[in-house]
Amino acid sequence: MTRLYICDVSGLDVPSALGQVSEYRRQKALRLNSDEARRQSLGVELLLYRALGKVDYSVNEYGKPCIENGAHFSLSHCKHLAVCAVSDAVCGVDIEVPRKDSIKLAKRFFTENEYSRIAESDDPDGLFCRYWVIKESYLKAIGTGMNTPLNSFEAGDKIGSFYTKVLEYKGFCLALCSLEPLDDIEITEEII
Repeated sequence: MTRLYICDVSGLDVPSALGQVSEYRRQKALRLNSDEARRQSLGVELLLYRALGKVDYSVNEYGKPCIENGAHFSLSHCKHLAVCAVSDAVCGVDIEVPRKDSIKLAKRFFTENEYSRIAESDDPDGLFCRYWVIKESYLKAIGTGMNTPLNSFEAGDKIGSFYTKVLEYKGFCLALCSLEPLDDIEITEEII
């Protein structure tokens, strides 16, 4: 089973949150240029703590956070929302909001087949966003982040051994990726 935790971080008190997170997250948040970005960064860790308790984690050379011999998790944020996916299997999560005129980005970052489908779509920006979150959730699951080119694989319900699922949430597009089938997803809205 995959559990998904979502919260609105727009009201998060940055000074208070800085005292509740790991030193890694505190330093990362302090390097950011805006309170919105700090709230997002701090919010994902506080959401992780809500999901798993105050856990110690490390990050790989690409920045993927992980717990040694523990639950698998993935973090994402967009605008005022923070998201944490927790699973018994390797997983990834991404959340985005559709943007306007994304066709140029599709040409640059996606495969020719994906670009063609987006160009021919009645909702090109929506389809671009769906592909983007699928691809980014997959890259988070495999742990390479954007070091793997987005045009080196196609977005779909399955990428290699990984299953993907796209959800709509309050105008946002959210994708999960996991080594386990994503038939059973539990969604919890949190307040932090």
